[in-house]
Amino acid sequence: RLREREFLLGIQADLQKDSLRVIHAISQHEWALGIMETIKPGYMDRFVDEVIVGPTGETLPVLVNFDSRILSKKIDVNDRMAMGAYCMRLSAFRTSPGTFNSLIADGNSQLLTNRELFNKMQYLYLVQYENLNSIYESIKEAEYFLNQKHALLIQNNAYPVPGQINDEVFISDLLFFYQSKGLYCVVLNLYLDGLIEILEEIREELVQFN
Repeated sequence: RLREREFLLGIQADLQKDSLRVIHAISQHEWALGIMETIKPGYMDRFVDEVIVGPTGETLPVLVNFDSRILSKKIDVNDRMAMGAYCMRLSAFRTSPGTFNSLIADGNSQLLTNRELFNKMQYLYLVQYENLNSIYESIKEAEYFLNQKHALLIQNNAYPVPGQINDEVFISDLLFFYQSKGLYCVVLNLYLDGLIEILEEIREELVQFN
């Protein structure tokens, strides 16, 4: 089972790197969502109190304390620079599936004797990560729509102060952008939960080799 141990150690290292990237991405997006919560207080409730349907039709569970984290990041209502940052998409999370991909490509998946753990890895890399990519594409489309419709304002850096936005059309367009970012942030949190669960199970598996 030496090769099984090597693969588990490799996947563990990949996931540990990914966990730091996911946490960074979540922090970035929660800050951006705080801008919208400042503009439209209470709008974040839809991501906490309502059932959310993911990109492939699955029901996403309510996230405990997600709203409190967003509210804690509410910005200064007079921060014009924050408004400019909100009109741009943030970097996407990119995974590091090298070890897992080589395991599959070389036809060595049977080396992992814990099939339930292998199935969880497959779901994380092949389903949840693709969900994230799908949502990020919708963020890019929403950003393009926002920049095209409000090109003069954005190109001239003439962003309104968040606490003084009265243009309902601009607000509704921001909400459309915000909705995509909100869903992305929700699924990032779920991805992190799954990743941490797999890391814990890998740790337990590796104990057997000691």
